[in-house]
Amino acid sequence: MIGTTETKEAIVGINELILVVAVLLKDGFQPGSDMTSFVTKLVSDSNFRSVLMKAQDGANKIPAEMKDLDLMEGIELAKLQIEYIPKIVSVLKKDAA
Repeated sequence: MIGTTETKEAIVGINELILVVAVLLKDGFQPGSDMTSFVTKLVSDSNFRSVLMKAQDGANKIPAEMKDLDLMEGIELAKLQIEYIPKIVSVLKKDAA
């Protein structure tokens, strides 16, 4: 069994990226300020940068992990993704009132 480490890292990385982009685009796309804010986040937040790098580093192993996926691993991956839904909804709802 290969495992799902790289797939989990990709799920986390993509969702963390979604959270940052959702905050930046909440007021519509502002090319200058949004890009500057994103680059600032990338440069200044070593945890965010590390999560994205981990997601990218093992991406080439994801097809093999998916090919070897069993039911419990699939449930584990789905659970990881589902855990992000409330976080994303929360970001999108902030200041919506």
